Amino acid sequence: MHSPVTASLFRFLPKSQVAVLRFDFRGAGNSSGTFGEGVAEANDVHAAIDAVPTALAEIPLAIVGYSFGADVALQVVDNRLDGWLLIAPPLRSVAQASMAASSDQRPKLLAVPEHDQFNPPEQAASRVADWVNTGIEVVTRGDHFLAGQMQVVTGIATRFLAGLG
Repeated sequence: MHSPVTASLFRFLPKSQVAVLRFDFRGAGNSSGTFGEGVAEANDVHAAIDAVPTALAEIPLAIVGYSFGADVALQVVDNRLDGWLLIAPPLRSVAQASMAASSDQRPKLLAVPEHDQFNPPEQAASRVADWVNTGIEVVTRGDHFLAGQMQVVTGIATRFLAGLG
């Protein structure tokens, strides 16, 4: 929750009129519970979606996940969602077969760093080639941790989320 990527998105997106909910997965930070191998954490995402106020039901709802959180997000398919933004997804933290969002018709965008140490753009493109309604945007000059690329990442997020509405 406190990585530079998620912290930047949490600070910047509300300035673009985007409501944001940020949380720790079970066993991380101040959250109770224990690590669930990436599978149980999908329940945390469902709980976060349930926590979104009904007053916000008229605006688009997307899951934005970074790294491990992106892989977890791909397991969550919920009728209330309008899309998924996956930032530097390793695409190996959970089983490919459990990434149910891959076959969902709603939009998915992968923001893949040009020099990602865990899943570079060519590899990501190969892994998602048969996914439905999925695009890739390369974050030039970025590595997995996206140091110095926060403005680029927040720009990608803003454009993607604005396109959902």
